[in-house]
Amino acid sequence: MELKDTFIQLVRKLKDEKLKDVSKALLSKGYGLTEDQMKVMNAVFDALKDSKKEEKKKVNFLIKGAIGSGKSLLAVTLYLEALSRGYTTILAYKNNRLINTVRKALGKKLSSFIMFYSTGRKYPIGVGEKGFEEWFTKEFGNLNIDLIIFDEAQRMTEEVIKNSPRGKVNVYFYDDSQVLIGNEAGTRDNFLKYLTNVKEYELPSPVREPKQYLDFVKRILEGVKGNPGNFDFRIFDNIVDMLNELENRRKRGKIALICSFTESEGDTKDKTNWNNIKNIRIGYPLQSGFDLYKGVKFKGEELKIKWLMHERVEYPRYWNDEFDPLKYCSSVYGAQGFEADYVGVVWGRDLIWRNNGWTVNPDPITDYVGRRVSLKTIAYKDKKKALALLKNRYYIMLTRGLRGVYVFFEDKETANAVKELIKNPSNV
Repeated sequence: MELKDTFIQLVRKLKDEKLKDVSKALLSKGYGLTEDQMKVMNAVFDALKDSKKEEKKKVNFLIKGAIGSGKSLLAVTLYLEALSRGYTTILAYKNNRLINTVRKALGKKLSSFIMFYSTGRKYPIGVGEKGFEEWFTKEFGNLNIDLIIFDEAQRMTEEVIKNSPRGKVNVYFYDDSQVLIGNEAGTRDNFLKYLTNVKEYELPSPVREPKQYLDFVKRILEGVKGNPGNFDFRIFDNIVDMLNELENRRKRGKIALICSFTESEGDTKDKTNWNNIKNIRIGYPLQSGFDLYKGVKFKGEELKIKWLMHERVEYPRYWNDEFDPLKYCSSVYGAQGFEADYVGVVWGRDLIWRNNGWTVNPDPITDYVGRRVSLKTIAYKDKKKALALLKNRYYIMLTRGLRGVYVFFEDKETANAVKELIKNPSNV
């Protein structure tokens, strides 16, 4: 298919303005590209120019990016720039919270080619699923796709990786330390197994937190002593104290609250109901019966914090700073790809410290996403794998804050152990 000139002109006109809107939703500061990101951009557009030659092989770019390297913003920038140059371009995600937030920021017309790469449903069909080519041809007249950009590609299954390179040029942004559930297989080895004519790049430099802080988080999750450096990392013994400090930080920037997927599961059929016990993550009573918050008050009222549930209504508004950030909380699924200046993390009873090391406690886990490959299922069947997945999750959760990360532990023994792992503690 060919893009209409009127659409291309619209993209050119709105591109910079919409990038600012996306930047506001995903990040907390400017959207200018780093030197490493510009190298990727230039290489992709060189490949697109070459792709116009007859019988040119498909090119697959594998872009590994550490947490904080700006993968998601680069993906959107590539998408808009390619459209503005007249290339038929698809931007593909798995995370419906992220996709809806980007769609809201870009607006309906510029979101026309933002799709899922995997849904597991008959409709809409994901870019990497069987039946996509037939659907796309029926919808747009042919299968002439210049560029497909896959964000968070570590969440692909092997089957999706195999089916995914449908563009003349395909770009995969991934970080295999961010795999969340059992069947996600977006690792370098698997990409190289299924993709041909691969060009590899890495985005090493953290755009967000200082490298010392990222290394500190890794060390803590390996049970090794570490030092957060000058980064504002704090452990709070009282959740109200943490919430009050986050409230104070609102004067300085965007704040957010992220919780372990434990204690309550969220009701997917009743997403916005505050009276549904399944939707309440912090408060009393909780679905699990956990009573840590019984009698706890915040701002003169019973403490009650609801899961963000509605992907099209709640999530985009939350990360765009349109909701009270301390009345709602995100799980790791809703936090991946987003950030705030200051983030509060509620560390649950799933990853706990016992007998001088990390272990998995399956009982409070309420994450059934993926069913037979869900964290809940794996936690009972394969604790070693569950431990690796949980460490990935906490690494994501603990690296969402640009300027500060504040932690409250629901398990006191774990809190005390982590305090012992911090070298030269100043704010614990």
